[in-house]
Amino acid sequence: MSKQKYPQSTVKTADGSTQKKGRDHYSSEVIKAKRKQKRMDAEERQARYDAMPLSKKIAMVKARRGESKRELARLEKLASTKATPPPAPPKPQVKEKVQPKKKDK
Repeated sequence: MSKQKYPQSTVKTADGSTQKKGRDHYSSEVIKAKRKQKRMDAEERQARYDAMPLSKKIAMVKARRGESKRELARLEKLASTKATPPPAPPKPQVKEKVQPKKKDK
């Protein structure tokens, strides 16, 4: 039995000779392309999630397996603050400009 972690096997080539076959490795370009694709997919999913209304987000969290207590609490807090809009700021009072009196000469 081989003591190598990943033993190499032998493969017969077209001319009949044997050749050692190692593990296949990806080139760095392939790895970079996969990472880029994963990043783009994640950004797309995040954009869809951000566009969802809060009620759908809460329903989605409740439908999940597990409890997700923190996320549910955060979303419910957001929903309660958005349900009661903050009071409108008071309108600024516009003061009338007073023209200085002209001095008579």
